[in-house]
Amino acid sequence: MTKLSPKNRKIIQECIELLKRDDLKYQLKLFFEPIITMIFNVLNPYIYILLGVTVIIMLLLIIILALVVVIVRDKH
Repeated sequence: MTKLSPKNRKIIQECIELLKRDDLKYQLKLFFEPIITMIFNVLNPYIYILLGVTVIIMLLLIIILALVVVIVRDKH
């Protein structure tokens, strides 16, 4: 990792102090809320598809385990 010069360290420290202000936090929240909402709306169908595929995989796993149990019981 590179060393920061005192000037850069001062700038970073001022940015951190600025981000601690409540009014700036509120303004950033207002700014990013529509962007995050738009991203979520775009990803929403894919989230449901992923959830559905996960449920199907879990059901198939349970069915396979049940078949293995049935096969093992029939052999004995």
